[in-house]
Amino acid sequence: MHPPEPMRDDCRQSLALEVLREYGEIRISVLGLSMLPSFWPADILTIRVISLDDCGPGDVVLCESKNRLVVHRIVRETCKRGERFLITRGDAQSHEDNPISARQLCGRVIAVERAGRVSPVSPLSRKARLAGLLLGSSARVRSLALRIRTCSRGETASEMEMLRSVDGSM
Repeated sequence: MHPPEPMRDDCRQSLALEVLREYGEIRISVLGLSMLPSFWPADILTIRVISLDDCGPGDVVLCESKNRLVVHRIVRETCKRGERFLITRGDAQSHEDNPISARQLCGRVIAVERAGRVSPVSPLSRKARLAGLLLGSSARVRSLALRIRTCSRGETASEMEMLRSVDGSM
C-alpha cells in the first residue's frame, strides 16, 4: 500500500471537515506517528466539535494547519493582540507547532478505539511523554516498537504494509 495521493488526501480531509461541521462528530483513522505512544497507526479517533473556550492544556485536538488536518495535544495557551491561540505538540515530538487560532480549531478527540476497545483519551503521563520523545527521536526504536506491537496483535499482512508506508524504516 502506498501513501495516499495528495489530491485524494485533500478530498478526504475536506469531506471529514464537512461531516464534522454538519454532524458535530466524526471518527477517523490515525495515519501518522507524531502522537506515539498515545495513538498508534490504525487507531480510530472519535472527534467532537469544540470551541476555543471549551478546551485547554492537556486536551488532544484536531486542527487545520497548512492545508492538513493534524491531531496534537494542547501544551499551553498564548495571547497575541488580544486574540487567544493554542500551542500544540505531538506527543512524540520535541518542538511545538505554530499557534492555532479559533478558526483553525476543528474539534477535540474524546475517545480512541484500539483492537475493538473504546477508551477515553487519557492525560499524558511523564512516562508516556518520555516514551514519545524516544519513539519520535529514533527511527530504529520506533520501527522496533511498531514491529513488536504489530506482531503482538497478530495483525494481517495488509496492516503491516500500511505501517511500512507510514514508517519507511520498517
